[in-house]
This record gives sequence, structure tokens and C-alpha cells, in this order.
Amino acid sequence: MMLKSPGRATYCRHEWVARASGLLLALGTLLLSCPAAAEDRQQRILLLEGLTATQPAGLRTLEGFKARLTEKGVKNIEVFIDFLELGRFPSQAHRRRTAQYLSEKFAEKPIDVVIPISRGALEFVMQYRDILAPKVPVVFCCTAASAASALGLPRDVVGVVNRHDWSKTLDLAERLQPNAHKLAVISGASDYDREWLEDLRRELALRIDRYEVRYLTGLTYDRFAREVAELPRDTIVLLAPVFTDGSGKSRPPPETAAEIAQASAAPAYAPIDTFFGAGIVGGFMDSYEAHGVAVADIVLKVLSGSDPSILPQQSTPLHTFRIDERQLERWGLSANDLPPDSTVLFKTPTLWEQHRNAVLGIAAAFGLQSIVVGVLIAQVRRRKAAEASLRESEERLAFAAASANVGIWRLDVSTGNFWITDHGRLMLGLRSEPVTMKSLLDVVHPDDRRSLAEAMSLATRRGAFIGGEFRVVDGEENTRWFVARGHAIADGGGPARISGIFADITDRKSAESEVEQQRREVSHLMRVSVLGELSGAIAHELNQPLTAILAYAQAARRLLGGANPELGQIAGVLDDIVHEDNRASEVIRRLHGLLRKGESKVEAISLNDLIESTLKLLRSEVIGRGVKLKVVLEPDLPGVSSDPVQLQQVLLNLLVNAMDAMNTTALADRVLAIRTRSIDDQFAEITIADRGHGLTDAQRAQIFKPFFTTKDQGLGLGLSICAKIVKASGGKLRIESNADGGVTASLMLPANVEAETVS
Repeated sequence: MMLKSPGRATYCRHEWVARASGLLLALGTLLLSCPAAAEDRQQRILLLEGLTATQPAGLRTLEGFKARLTEKGVKNIEVFIDFLELGRFPSQAHRRRTAQYLSEKFAEKPIDVVIPISRGALEFVMQYRDILAPKVPVVFCCTAASAASALGLPRDVVGVVNRHDWSKTLDLAERLQPNAHKLAVISGASDYDREWLEDLRRELALRIDRYEVRYLTGLTYDRFAREVAELPRDTIVLLAPVFTDGSGKSRPPPETAAEIAQASAAPAYAPIDTFFGAGIVGGFMDSYEAHGVAVADIVLKVLSGSDPSILPQQSTPLHTFRIDERQLERWGLSANDLPPDSTVLFKTPTLWEQHRNAVLGIAAAFGLQSIVVGVLIAQVRRRKAAEASLRESEERLAFAAASANVGIWRLDVSTGNFWITDHGRLMLGLRSEPVTMKSLLDVVHPDDRRSLAEAMSLATRRGAFIGGEFRVVDGEENTRWFVARGHAIADGGGPARISGIFADITDRKSAESEVEQQRREVSHLMRVSVLGELSGAIAHELNQPLTAILAYAQAARRLLGGANPELGQIAGVLDDIVHEDNRASEVIRRLHGLLRKGESKVEAISLNDLIESTLKLLRSEVIGRGVKLKVVLEPDLPGVSSDPVQLQQVLLNLLVNAMDAMNTTALADRVLAIRTRSIDDQFAEITIADRGHGLTDAQRAQIFKPFFTTKDQGLGLGLSICAKIVKASGGKLRIESNADGGVTASLMLPANVEAETVS
């Protein structure tokens, strides 16, 4: 809080109220602007001021408290402030009601630290601690050390004490007024005022016998002013706070102290910070702002987990002799008589301090002319140096770009001029002179020429960012890949020029192609592995139709050898032979398609047909393992677009995995449920549910990672490859645990309108 301007003698009550309101609003805004982290409980502080919201001491303490929290950058703290008004309502009934009110008020928001400000507030908290905040740490402030000691505070109650050193303040007065023989003591009429007076008397008991002491206590405010105006000049006036006058009226003590000091016929002194600057000569004092800082430091330690009982129970801010130079001049007192290390404030400015700006302005005017000349000379030199530096920077940039196999280019929108570094020309094979947009596009692959031209056009017209890849075919029919990056630089109404780079990414493209080739190789190896697992079933499938063919052929021979050949029976037998032969051919054809190696071929597919075809391949495996199939296929399922061989590979892998998972399941429970359905006519879904051992959460989290497997002899590549195949088809593969055991694999693919007619 700022002191009043020099020469102002009184404090305005409405101004203190305005400052109080502003301070409380600022403190609340500061702390509420620091939100708690979502996982931490917000900590709460309750400040209890024993008097009213207009007391300057309390307000300055709050200002110091606020400043310290701001400096520390605190978060997750919410502050509540209540004023007990014990001076206006001193009865025990008021205290009990207030304690009960505060207890109920903070029942839903428990307090973490209570801070009583002033002696009365500390007494109140200690009296009603069990009601107000049981077992909550108490950090008090602004209480006289003797009063705090007299309360017999528990060890977990710590704080910052006031030491209003009347003895050293009297030392100051005696040094400035060595011939003074009279002492006037000013005090109010309330119980709180009398406590202050008793502290003063107790501290000065051994020193005031040498003075003629006059106690001006319990007078009205007007009477105080009249009485001090009649004091002899050789009197030392000690001002204690006056909270209430003899008529029962109350107002802020600094306001009363200022009026008394201005009306006094003798110098006035006090060790109270709020009295300084408004009429007293000075005193040995600290500041209430320092109290606020000190108590904030203790509170932050407590909130961070420090045990209050191991902290110093009482601490005191630093005290100094503070003197108002205006009052020294008013009373003709000499600064030479002040104690060492005294702080003198409100000094009258010297001639240099009064006219410093004018003197500096004149000196600056003289120096400016020399500076202007020097600046012009330096500017010419800097311009030459900048030009040389620019050339050097361009050379370094061009060298760095060439080292990174990057070409830098620039296009002037207004003139159409195109510039590119020498290395960029070499990269793209540009031989024409000069290089133009046309000559650039001429070397671009015909399939990529239009997209690059459109990107350049958009950047020219709208300032759009350029980003894309294109190919260049050199004279030897070698194809190289490049990436283009560029941005427009605006100049007033629109893009003025476009700058960018061309980077050679041929090696990256080659690596990507090699990776894709390797993926196809692994996919093929997987299909071969699946075929090995199904070799027994395939042999069985082939043996049956071949045996039937042999039997039907023998029957045909017997019928043909009879006397009366029955041509109708022969025709039927021959039809059966054709049927079984076709069946064997179909099995062989499916295996050939599954094992065929080559590029992916996207076709329109009926998932229902694909499932039925795949189940035929697995029929013997299903029977051999004792698995019961429950197949529910939606009749009007929309078609999808994918590679049928790769998609059948996915189905085979999922079905074999499901049967493997039920190897240890009881025969009666080995049920494999296969279902298809459409989702909003936008997706077609296949679900495969087993009743196997299921998956743990940890296994399900890694199920699609390469080389992760739950099988003793598994490679860990099946589901990883399946997921990539499905993703390449625009779909999604999920593996979820069932509530009653086992897992469900869901394969969802986007519906293809053109594929809906596939039978």
C-alpha cells in the first residue's frame, strides 16, 4: 500500500474502504486465477482480521501477503477473509455466534490453515479453535510478543509477532530532543486501547520517572486535538493507537494519529508503521507489509508439509529507525543526532534532483549532433558489411543446401521470373537458360505435371502453401522422386514472391518400395505356413472325391459289360463322376489361388460367398477338432472391395486361431459362431466368436504387435499382417474378450455400392 502524498495530514475513511475493497478483490482474483491440477485437492486459507476492513494495519499485512504469494507463483490455494469486528462488538455472545457461524460456513470447505491477524483475532481463534477448525494449523500475525506469550500457545501454533519497541522509540526522541523534560502519552478508551497502553507502561516503567508524564487517554477526538495543541514545546509525545474515543466513536487509528500529530505543539513519535508519513517524526519500527511477507512464507512451509511444531514459534521482521525528514524541518531537529543506520524518507529534493531532466536534455542535445554524424558514418560501414555478409550467407546457404541434396528456388509473382540454385538445376536436369516455369514443368513426369502446376498457381493467386511429390525422368529414362515445399511472401495486396525447396527423395521412395515388397514376401510366407497346417485336411479332401471317382468308374464298367446295358444308369453314374471331379478341381483351384504370389488385385467381393468358400477349405479341420459351427449370414449383405486372396488369408487365420484357442475346451463347448451383418448400409461386418481360453488385458494390448504370440509354436506375425491387410482395404480389425469366455474377432469393411450386385 502506498503512503499518503507529502503534506497530507489526515486519512479519509472512504478512501480506506475503497482500498480495502480493491485489495480483497485483487487478492481473490490472484488466487482464483491459479486453478488446481485436476488430481490435487485445493488448499484453503482462512484469514481472520480482529477488527474491521478499514484498518490500515490489516490491509497492509494483506498487501504483503498477496505480494509474496504472487512472487512465489503459488497455485492450488484458495483464500477466505473474514473481519471479526471485536472492537465494535466485544461481547462473548458475539464471539460465540461468530465462531458458530464460521464453523458452519466452512463445513463444506474445510480449512487447511487459519491466520489470525491481531491480538484479538488470536485470542478468538485459541478460544474457539475446537469449534472453528479443530487440529488445523494456526499461523498468527500482528500480535505483540508479550500478548502471544501470555496466551500460552500450543507448540503447533506459530506466527509473526509485533514488537512495538517503545523503549528504542523513546531513545530516538531523546537523541533529537535531549532537553525535553515532559512526556505525553496518547491512548484511546476501549479495552483494546488499554491493552496497548499497558504494554507501553510496562516497557517504559523504569524510564519515565525522569519525566513529567501526562496521560491523555479516553478523550474525545476533538478534545485530543485541543489538548495536544497546548503542550509545551519541550514535550515528547508518544502516540499509541486510538481505536475508540471517550464518546464511544471508532475510526482508523492512523487517521486519528495524523490529526493529533498535525495539531500537536510538540514532536510526536510512535513505533507503528501505519502512523509514519502523516505527521509523526518517526520511531523504531518494522512494516505491516513485512509481516504479511513473513506469515506467507510460514504458511507456504506448512502447506508443503512442514510440521508447525518444529518451526520457530515466534519470528519478527527486521526493525529500523525510520524518520520523516519533513518533520525534522518542521521542528528544527538535526539529522546529525539520528542513530546510525537510520532510514530517512520524504527528503526535500536537491537542485540536481529537481532539474535533472532539464540538465540531461541540454547535454543530450549537444551530444545528439555528434551522434548523428557518427551514426551516418557507421551506417555506411554497416551497409557495406551487411552486403558482404549477405553474399557470404547466400553462399553458405547454397553450399549447405547442396550438401543436403536440396535445391532452393524463388518465383517472382509480378514478373514471372524463376530462380533456382545451380545444384537445383543439376538435380532436376534443367539445361535451358534462363529457367522458367515452363522449362521446369517440361522435365516433370507427365502424370505429375498438372498437380505441380496447380500447386504453383494456387500459391501465386491465394498464397497457399506448396507441398507435394513429383517425378522427373532424365535422358536415360531413369526416374527420380522429388518433394516440393514452398510458401508465399505477401507484399500489400497479395503474394509478391514464392520461395521454397526441391529435395531429392528417391532413396526414401526406394526404401518404401522395398518395405512393401518385403511385406508381400512375409504375407506369402504366412499363407504357405497356413497351408502346411492344413495339409492333412487337404489330403483328406482330395482322397474322398478321388476314391468316389474310382468307385463310380468301376460301376460304369460293370454296367457296360452286361447284356442289356442300362444307358440311363450309365448316364447318372457318369454325372456323378463329373461332379466329384469338379469338386476335386475346385479344392485344388482354391489352394492354388491362396498360394499364388503376385500383386494385390482389388475386386468386388461377396463376404458371404467368401466365408462359405473358406469354410469348405476348413471342413475336415473343423470335423477333426470336433468344432460345431454356428453360421448366420445376412442375406442382403452389401458387397466390399478388396483383394479376395488376401481377405481369405485373413479369414483363414482368424478361424484357425479360434479353433486353436478351443483345443483345451470341452468338446460340448467347442462352438465357433460366425456372423455377418450390415451397419447403416455403410459397412459390412464379420464376427468370429470362440469359447476358448480368452485373452488377458495385457495380451489384448499387444495382440497386433509383430512377433507377439500366445501359441507355443507361433511366429507372432499372423494378426499383425491381417491388421495391415484390413487397414489397406479401408477397414478395421478388432479383438475383444467375451463376457462368458473366449474372444470375438470383428472384421469391418466399408460397403462398396458397385460391389452390392456380387453374388
